[in-house]
Amino acid sequence: SWLAHSRLTPTEQKSKLSDITGSGQMATLRKVGKGILADRFGWFTVWGGTGSAKTLFLQALVVGFCDVGIQAVYYHAADLRNGLLRDIDNADSDNAAYYRRLPVLVIDELDKYHMTDWSRGQLQALLDDRYRNMKTHITLFAANKDPLDSWLPEDIQSRLQDGRFNRRCGDQEIPGIFHINAPDIRPSLRRETQ
Repeated sequence: SWLAHSRLTPTEQKSKLSDITGSGQMATLRKVGKGILADRFGWFTVWGGTGSAKTLFLQALVVGFCDVGIQAVYYHAADLRNGLLRDIDNADSDNAAYYRRLPVLVIDELDKYHMTDWSRGQLQALLDDRYRNMKTHITLFAANKDPLDSWLPEDIQSRLQDGRFNRRCGDQEIPGIFHINAPDIRPSLRRETQ
């Protein structure tokens, strides 16, 4: 099963879009997620404050893709960058090629990707390749900061805004960059008992 190789913890491997409870933007996230699973195409970015279900959204999509036999892998942006750095130190490592060929690449906390000249170039090359292969490679992002602010290179910002990444939810068109301004849901979470 692809789920075993998704980089999700055993608890995270149980994530479902229905775990995103509530109305308004939370309902929109559930609908967009179902649309992404049905229409396997392009990029989608969700950004907003901490605790607003962004990571849960990404994890539920990883599970959803793996459940239908499509390889999906979850990375925190810092882990993705560290994988690219390992390629320099280890001649047997080719993480960059692995990231490029993944059918579904999920990058959480994109704003935590430490930009140096080298790492910026690596990210730009990776995302350019995935953008050029948008028909067969899905790339999903989450960030706390607005991706259209200056922390992200302009070429990546432009690609994130590609109108082809907009999603229909009923009579509403959701842009490929979705800002969620819901309050932190973590204080309302309760521990599950066995």
